[in-house]
Amino acid sequence: MTDAGPTVAFVVGDSLQGSLSLFAKGSIASLANFTFGLPYCCADPPLAVSQDGRYLAYGKDKLVVWDVSTRQPLWTFDFPGDGDQINESALGLDLSADGSRLAVVTMNFEGPPPKLWMFEVDGRVLWSVDLPDGYPWSPQFSADGTTLVVSLAKDVFVFDPSSPIPRLHWTSSDWALADNLDVSIDGRFFAITSSWLPGEENVRLFFFDRDRGLLWTRDLNIGAIDTSLDLSPDGGTVLVVDQRSGTFVAVASAGEEIFRRQLPSPTSNGLLRDDGRTVLIAAGRDVRLLRIDDGTDVVLWQADESVHQLVLSDPYFAVVRWNDWDRQGIVLGALG
Repeated sequence: MTDAGPTVAFVVGDSLQGSLSLFAKGSIASLANFTFGLPYCCADPPLAVSQDGRYLAYGKDKLVVWDVSTRQPLWTFDFPGDGDQINESALGLDLSADGSRLAVVTMNFEGPPPKLWMFEVDGRVLWSVDLPDGYPWSPQFSADGTTLVVSLAKDVFVFDPSSPIPRLHWTSSDWALADNLDVSIDGRFFAITSSWLPGEENVRLFFFDRDRGLLWTRDLNIGAIDTSLDLSPDGGTVLVVDQRSGTFVAVASAGEEIFRRQLPSPTSNGLLRDDGRTVLIAAGRDVRLLRIDDGTDVVLWQADESVHQLVLSDPYFAVVRWNDWDRQGIVLGALG
């Protein structure tokens, strides 16, 4: 994002204490702190923050939306359940950039199909719709708020946030989808990675147009255990990283591979700057910038321990470090 983009650039959680802090872009000062009263249990919690910094949402059996400025809950919503039936639980959620819409995917592991919920900012349910059987992943809005993408095990849906009728439904015949998902700013393009079986040295990349459906697939021949995906804001470049081997691959929107590099492993996730031609990635303790066009490799910063996660809000980046699954701290810097 540019300087006109989000106020909230970084969210850092403490997995042992069940709390998180919000940081404004370009400032080490914490914008807000929240405590949830339960541990994150070594996994990313189902939460979202609007890019304008006004709202934070957290959901599991109960959905809670906070006003960031007052640190007070605005509204709550209990997902339904009948008698002894286990209630639906939120598996993923996303807030639109302006906080006007909240999308939540829920699942009841006792049998009913997963469901997609769309909420207004005031807590009113705008609509909900059943999804096909299969494990659903977090929904994702485009940054302009016009498009919502939801991926399940073998199904992909594209919605206009105002309607439960999908504008696109695509089904895979043989590949399990949704290891990773990313959507372009205008919602026109999105990319998904899929691993066929854990441990196989292959990841398949799917590239979609929201109106035309699947445009192409490409097998990347990288490890399928720990991968990250990043789509440039204009949808012109896709970056996929095999974090265990340190291999990352850049693929153009037409489907051709344009860059491949292996760094000392393991690496962090990889991120593309707004130009779509510069990669931000950490290998061990070194945070690097690499140019796709000429292979230029510059070490920006060196941590005192291995870097596990990077967050980018161009021209600022954050290095998140943690030890024994407890997120330890955040370091902010400017890319220049």
